[in-house]
Amino acid sequence: MEDIEAIFNKHSYFSSSSPACDHIYYGEVGRTYEVQVQWPRRNLRDSTCNVTLVAAGGPHGDIVQVALRKFSLGKFNSHTDQGCPHGHMQIVENMRHYRPGYWCGDGVGLDIYYSETPSVTLLLTRLKMDNDLTAIDSISGFYFKMAYKFLKQSDAIVRYGTRDKQKFTGVRSSSSMCHFMFPACDVKPCYVQSPNFPGLYPRNTTCYYHITQTQIPFGKKALISLKQRQSHLINVKSSKQPLDTEERHLKLYDDCYYVGDYVRIYDGNSTKSPVLLTFCRGAELPEITSSGASLLIEFTTSPYDSPSHESPWKYVSGFELVAKTKFVSRVTTGSTCYQILTPQKNDTGWIAAPMHSVTPNSTCVWDFRGPPGYIIWIIFARYARETQVRRHHTTLCEARLTIHDGSLGANQTSLASHCRDTLPRTCDRIARLVQGNNTVPPCGPYESYVTHGEQASIAQEYGEGSLVTKVRFLAKYEFIDARQAGEEWYSPCSRIIYSNGTDGVRKLRAPKNVFLYGRGGRKSIHCSWLIQGKSEEVVRLTIHSVKTGGSVCRNLVRPLTESLDCDGGEFPLMKLHLSEVPWKDVEVPRACLCSQEVLPHTVESRGSALLLNMTLSGMGPWDDHRTFNFEVEYEFISKPECTGGNRRLSNPAGGVVLGSEETSHECDSKPWLLEAPIGHSFLLTLPKATLANESCSTDSRLVLRTPGATDTLVVVCPAAAQDAVIQLVWPPIPGLQQQGNSRPAFLQNFVRGIPQLVAQWEPRRASALKMQWLHLRDPAKIPEEADSAVPATRRNKCKELCAALGACIAQQLWCDGTSHCPDGSDETLSNCFLERIPWLYLAMVGLTIIVLILISASTIARQHRQKLEPLSPGENIHNHHDPLPPPPPIIHRTKKKLTKETRRASTQETILPAKDNHHRLSAYTPEEYTDMDFETTV
Repeated sequence: MEDIEAIFNKHSYFSSSSPACDHIYYGEVGRTYEVQVQWPRRNLRDSTCNVTLVAAGGPHGDIVQVALRKFSLGKFNSHTDQGCPHGHMQIVENMRHYRPGYWCGDGVGLDIYYSETPSVTLLLTRLKMDNDLTAIDSISGFYFKMAYKFLKQSDAIVRYGTRDKQKFTGVRSSSSMCHFMFPACDVKPCYVQSPNFPGLYPRNTTCYYHITQTQIPFGKKALISLKQRQSHLINVKSSKQPLDTEERHLKLYDDCYYVGDYVRIYDGNSTKSPVLLTFCRGAELPEITSSGASLLIEFTTSPYDSPSHESPWKYVSGFELVAKTKFVSRVTTGSTCYQILTPQKNDTGWIAAPMHSVTPNSTCVWDFRGPPGYIIWIIFARYARETQVRRHHTTLCEARLTIHDGSLGANQTSLASHCRDTLPRTCDRIARLVQGNNTVPPCGPYESYVTHGEQASIAQEYGEGSLVTKVRFLAKYEFIDARQAGEEWYSPCSRIIYSNGTDGVRKLRAPKNVFLYGRGGRKSIHCSWLIQGKSEEVVRLTIHSVKTGGSVCRNLVRPLTESLDCDGGEFPLMKLHLSEVPWKDVEVPRACLCSQEVLPHTVESRGSALLLNMTLSGMGPWDDHRTFNFEVEYEFISKPECTGGNRRLSNPAGGVVLGSEETSHECDSKPWLLEAPIGHSFLLTLPKATLANESCSTDSRLVLRTPGATDTLVVVCPAAAQDAVIQLVWPPIPGLQQQGNSRPAFLQNFVRGIPQLVAQWEPRRASALKMQWLHLRDPAKIPEEADSAVPATRRNKCKELCAALGACIAQQLWCDGTSHCPDGSDETLSNCFLERIPWLYLAMVGLTIIVLILISASTIARQHRQKLEPLSPGENIHNHHDPLPPPPPIIHRTKKKLTKETRRASTQETILPAKDNHHRLSAYTPEEYTDMDFETTV
């Protein structure tokens, strides 16, 4: 009781006609009390009324709760300037240095005030109105009624929490009653509350809440997170009307300036830091995250207001926000809003939308800068926009995403621009691929973005800040080395490398462009490198290493050609093929490599060009240049140029001599190319030759193959027996006639298009071999003659048919003076009579004889007429009784029609020197050709 009296003696009292004024009130916990104050209309002189409530502790409570039941204090004009001209109410607490604000007007609803200290004083003031008659008439009276009770602090769980889970509401600054410090929100959550939460907050007040993380682990970065998921715990006044008919939501920025009550959040520790959000009214608050270890919250209220609250009481007055500290790696994805990315730091990585909140009218930029020759691959694993705060007035595109191709700030090309309902291309499989899931297909260019150059940028705009429109995305980027040696040939993976005339060894590696491999969406690919020297140079190439992705392919040595070949292998499979390119459209294989066991392997070209082909097949979505690779060294070496003439032969018949019996020559190793028209075959005759697996007189070899084919058609060598002969037919002609007891051997390989054969002489010592060829055509494949007069049995037969072969030869070889058919049927008199007889001379002689006959007949007729000329007159008198002589006979002359047979011009066969190319053959037994001479005597 002594304590109560002591508290009582600390207060001053003022006289008033109202019994409730100027008193101190106490009470007990659990009971409700009422106080009302009314100034009669006649009593205009008493100007103040003070009501003090004290919680004396223990059963008398720790804090005071005041509920305004009736409130009518003059007239309310404005929230900011002279808002209460006739009177007002102020609330003052002991031990709080307030600059109190004012409430006036007519209160509506039930507003509750919770003290923060044991003592609360309500100051009711009525201002002098002697000169304001209008105001006096409009006021029905000054009336105030309230209910109060005393609470224990342990019962105020909304503010302080429970005993088991108490709320940390910060450390109050000693210099200001409304400044709070939150030093360590990583240990426990921090609760940022408005003054007197959850009740009526004071007027004319500005509070600051400093949230700072001072202790940060090494290598980490501290971020302050602020949120409130319970919408009823935020209610900052934004309208004069106590009952807002609109749907409850947060109001932002300018929408909060009508009343002047707002909460402003700064991304930093001062009011000069960027503003993340300004809000009022009430709803759920999305998560706000600072970009650093400090966050400042400012709460400002207007000086004047009219007390009002929704009824029934659904929402608190003021706000409570929950703050937490979280630590992230300093190099984590999404830690900054501007980032420069280069392959020197990392050629691949991830980018994400900033984890921290972004201020309005900001743009986050990811700037990719690669060296020349690189391209950039950007894959969005996910992208989503979420409108967190609904606003009545929004811009057309408040969160635009733009992907540019080119350097930032220069002339850029837009790869994509997305806003509102449009989203960028995404490939959600990329995350599983990175985790090592090899069963999903790779992400292709149609699901991602690929730049054309080495620089690019991604810009994410935030027109109203990330709190209004939340953007979440995760994207993988990769700097791809698209550089390749040489110049582009006929495809991006086909290159041609020219000699620049300088000596030195150069290196060549597999391309690093992932779009050529399985990770770029391909299952197989064929790449080529043509190493082209000058005419007086050859290419020496050494393969040092091959990485084949775990393939079980083996390398074998072909015994006949002593060249490397690839045997077997399962997917994925990589093979390297080395080929000569004696002509632009002809490829002659030299070796195939698919394993490391035969390396290093060196090949020197026979001509000025060497072709390296890489074939990949069966690749998976994880395969790239790290799975399949090779390393090659090459150099250009000067050697004498072959000047042996044309080695590409298309004559219908001929022969060449391969090699030299005396010494080797620079042209000996150059290939020959035989070509025939479409639908024709070759008949090759090789005297003094045998198959390479039989008895050979030397280890030199003649290799016959089609261009580009790895497998040989046949390998021939000079025979020890002088009478040995090999005959080959390719492509095969079914039904080819037998000659004696032998039959031409068919080479069953066939290539569509122009028949071509490559004859490669490989001299291993001084030796030579003769090769003869003849073009043949299958009669069954010749179109039928249109002339119906031709018998049906001969319509499919050609006129130049070799009966011994059952095939047709070229028209210009028929009756050309040289026998080409084994039986000489192309030069017999029966087949060549019209060609052999000089019909022109015979026609001229016959014409001369006819002319002489006509002249003789004319002379005879003239002489006959002279004999019949009339005699003298006397002699011409006859008796009219004598019969007249018969008339002379009438001679009818007809001209005979002369026909002239067209004589076929004979063609003399020549055997030309050679140049190179490839095609196919068939084996046949030989016959000696016999020349026939014909003479015609006129």
